[in-house]
Amino acid sequence: MGKSLAVNQHILSSTLSLRLNRRGNSFSQSRSSRDLMTEVTPYKRDISVNHTTLALAAERILNEENESLRQACTRAVYTSWYYQTNLTEINRRIALSAQMQYSSMKQQSWHKVQLWQGLKNYLLSDEIRRQFEALSVLGTSALPVGDLTDYKNVLSIMSETYNTATICGYQGARKCDLSIDRDISPLMVNSRDASELSHAWKTWRDNTGKKIRNHFSIFVELANKAARYNGFRNVVEMDLVPYERPDFRQEIANAWEQIKPLYLQLHAYARSKLRKVYGSSIVRERGPLPAHILGNMWAQKWDVNDILMPYPWKPQIDVTNEMVKQRFTPKKLFEVAEDFFLSMNMTRMPHTFWRHSMFEAPNDRPIICHASSWDFCNSYDY
Repeated sequence: MGKSLAVNQHILSSTLSLRLNRRGNSFSQSRSSRDLMTEVTPYKRDISVNHTTLALAAERILNEENESLRQACTRAVYTSWYYQTNLTEINRRIALSAQMQYSSMKQQSWHKVQLWQGLKNYLLSDEIRRQFEALSVLGTSALPVGDLTDYKNVLSIMSETYNTATICGYQGARKCDLSIDRDISPLMVNSRDASELSHAWKTWRDNTGKKIRNHFSIFVELANKAARYNGFRNVVEMDLVPYERPDFRQEIANAWEQIKPLYLQLHAYARSKLRKVYGSSIVRERGPLPAHILGNMWAQKWDVNDILMPYPWKPQIDVTNEMVKQRFTPKKLFEVAEDFFLSMNMTRMPHTFWRHSMFEAPNDRPIICHASSWDFCNSYDY
């Protein structure tokens, strides 16, 4: 018992004063850290380990690391927010710098966490063990600085290209600044001209996918490289870790088999309705449905209610005219939504949400306008 207690006290004093020396693109543990690992390892199976001392040390180091990571994460997210709401080169560089600093902090935390790998089974709290497990996977932050910079750059380039691409109108229209949110998405919902829809679907992809193809190849290569640094075979294995379910893939496959019979019936129903509108030359009797006539640029949903709605003679509720009459604005939609959630005894949105959120795209600068929600890592603005 005395020997184990001495080891635990060593952990409590030495672990919390761990120093990290940065050498080029990698980090190395200080001598005291390596000595600690050597001393702790022989006793990792000792049933007389003082759990209270370990728990105190673990909780303290987690609190310190969480606070340091929280601050770095907040800086990274805020700078990314400012960049995406004002796409300038200087904002991109500021965001990249903050992200690199955050990655550096995660590397340092990772080294500290490694000291606990042989002792985590002695931590009685499942919550503490899970936090150590989460911190033990570095993700892309495991990449050397040069590779990590390239990874962040290609992500930024792909995102900006994807979100700011424009196309020309159909049949030689002079208007060539049609954007995905303002123009193309409404067209995909409302047009029933298959040729116009095909033009929009293909042209937008020509102006996005072709331009980011080479960047995407670099992205995949670096993502897989990061996964190998983390001890995984590829990025897919690494991305599945947060689900904490070893059979996650099989569970999803089982879920799909359960809903597949219903989906096939819905698919057949949609095909029959679409064939009546577009004809057999566009909608074949068998095979996949043409993505460009489903009312959504990515076919995420079939947004062609006038075609697919069953019992079309039944009256449908459409509150658009009433919303116009009441002078609804985008912000008012959020306010009404909040009233609904408050009626269910949920909490109000923080004041920063109303002060800083962008409910409408500005006219004076380019932004990434896809709807998104952000966690600023500060426990209240998320």
